[in-house]
Amino acid sequence: MSSQDSGQQSAISAFHDDEIVVDLNDRDFVRRELEALGVEVSQSRESQALDLELLRLSGLAAAIDAYGREDLESSMRTAGAGVYRPEDRYTDLDLLLFHLRKRAEERPEYAEHKPVFGKNRFLGGVWGSPHIGGDEIDPVLAGRVSLPQRGEQNPCSKRIGVLDTMTFPHENLDGRYLTAGEALFPRNITGLPSTTAHATFVIGVVAQQAPNAEIIVRSVLDQSGTASAWDVAQEMVAFRDAGVDILNMSFASVTDDDEPPLVLQRAVERLSPDVLLIAAAGNHGSLFQPLRYPKMTAQTPVWPAALPGVVAVGALAEDGKRAAFSPALPWVDRQAPGVGLRSTFLSKGVRIAHRDENGGLNVALIETSFGDPGYAKWSGTSFAAAYYSGQVAALAERECIPVREAHDRFPRPPWQTEEPYTA
Repeated sequence: MSSQDSGQQSAISAFHDDEIVVDLNDRDFVRRELEALGVEVSQSRESQALDLELLRLSGLAAAIDAYGREDLESSMRTAGAGVYRPEDRYTDLDLLLFHLRKRAEERPEYAEHKPVFGKNRFLGGVWGSPHIGGDEIDPVLAGRVSLPQRGEQNPCSKRIGVLDTMTFPHENLDGRYLTAGEALFPRNITGLPSTTAHATFVIGVVAQQAPNAEIIVRSVLDQSGTASAWDVAQEMVAFRDAGVDILNMSFASVTDDDEPPLVLQRAVERLSPDVLLIAAAGNHGSLFQPLRYPKMTAQTPVWPAALPGVVAVGALAEDGKRAAFSPALPWVDRQAPGVGLRSTFLSKGVRIAHRDENGGLNVALIETSFGDPGYAKWSGTSFAAAYYSGQVAALAERECIPVREAHDRFPRPPWQTEEPYTA
């Protein structure tokens, strides 16, 4: 079964188990080795913007069995490669990648460098504690939120990209953002999980801080708040052509080996010189017991936030101190309010959804109303990132300075060794 076919499976494996991502410079080598192993490439997608190719595989399990599954597993354990739990077996994809790396070691052209290939991982992070939610795991009804009036557009106004779920039309947001028609839910639709409203909430938070900013919204996360790293990376680099100054990414992923997803890393490398990338730092700071699925502790890096070139934003509580759920890790660059924020939301017939401790998505049968139009109160670093994106854009507009200069004026967290700036 492919990881994408089962919600529980995707929570456990956290990657498409029939796909690999390959650098274009190394695809001939990989394709030759796949053919020799008896693995077929059933579909491929190429990205010139990322210099990567996505390969969908068929016949992988049979090829691994024919080659010698037990021998490969024994070699992996001896080499200490990958992640192995006694209750599990290595996945077919783990064994394939190990085999490809060993084969590359025998090739003279890879004596100086290693070939670049890896998994197409899932990204997520719009669900409940410990991922998103914090002190208030689920969104709750809030009173009306009044967004600041938009002023006159001027040359110093900034453009903010938001990469998130689909968007729900809301009267308070009309005229404040641009998005493709197919990325909009119809008005007054009912029965949707609360995760669907994530982008609508995020846009409202951004607009409250930066009412004059032009907000460009693109949908990549599905109704459960997940997407493949390939799809996210493709949408990320597309923002370069949209001319955004800031890209807000309120989602995250973790990996079994704590290494960044290849395709996300490549997208950040291509985009960060031109765009200020801001991402949620995750809500796992108060994990006293490690999660089994996904593998996570209070020290786990989340991606893309922990990548160089990305501003990772943690959450401040209402008293101005770090929220308990917000990680205090070296790669967390900034903090912003992220507890009890109020913003735009879905209206009637919302089914509250959150992740349980095993990574499964639970969607309530009972429908909840959030008013008409809808407003909610919610907490998490997802919304702290949105708040910070708006803060930076507003300061850059007010002072008529580049967004990176505005970002540098905001204080670093106290656990950072550098002397903080003041806005």
